[in-house]
Amino acid sequence: MILNLYAEADEPRNFIKVAVGTTVFLAVVGGIGVGMLGYLAFGNSCESTILFNMPNHMSIGIAAKICYLITIMGSYVILIQPIYHVIENSEWYINLGGTKSSLN
Repeated sequence: MILNLYAEADEPRNFIKVAVGTTVFLAVVGGIGVGMLGYLAFGNSCESTILFNMPNHMSIGIAAKICYLITIMGSYVILIQPIYHVIENSEWYINLGGTKSSLN
């Protein structure tokens, strides 16, 4: 999809600048808009971490907290893989009897 947009651009040399600038602008405007609407709706009574606002005695609050926990645990597994790769390919690890990673 990006390649098609790049090929169709009037000035392909400026495509990345325009794409990044537009994305940042939309993210900032969207974030400010959502923040303002949230403040107008809830005022200062809302905690900064949205999970603290959810009731502990209702099933929807518990389900949201469980989903958040699963997301954090799942992302840890993905983020730790490059570290394992570096360790498994290090010389001291191989000298200890470890095997070299097959991801090369």
